[in-house]
Amino acid sequence: MGSGSRARAGEFSVLWLIVTLVGIVMALVIMYLVYGGVNRSLNTANAPMITATTLSGNLFVNIKDAGVGSLSIENVILYAGTSQASCTSATYYLDGEQLGGGLPITLKPGQTLTIVYSSCSPGVDEVTGVAVITSSGTYTATVS
Repeated sequence: MGSGSRARAGEFSVLWLIVTLVGIVMALVIMYLVYGGVNRSLNTANAPMITATTLSGNLFVNIKDAGVGSLSIENVILYAGTSQASCTSATYYLDGEQLGGGLPITLKPGQTLTIVYSSCSPGVDEVTGVAVITSSGTYTATVS
């Protein structure tokens, strides 16, 4: 009788070992799936919020880093219909403070870059779209 209970105890230990290993594997798979999803959502959450409006002969382009990490603004391209527009004058403001330089600039989460364009060809009122090239991709906005 003593040897039978030892055999059962050994079977019981092997069973728990198998259950534990399966549990660990399942936990690792779940962690991988959750981490992968979070990582992808954080990358897409780094997209900027862009608005573009015309007022008093000027074009105002606001670019806000609404993400969770720093965002480098590499270039801004203006479009009049399907052709590219160009402006000879651009003034840059970071959270309302005028900057001495231009692009590229790195925004921290919550910061807003405002670019004021004037003297455009064709005219400011004919600019219909804006493309903002960043470290995480190219984003567009329609001028309202």
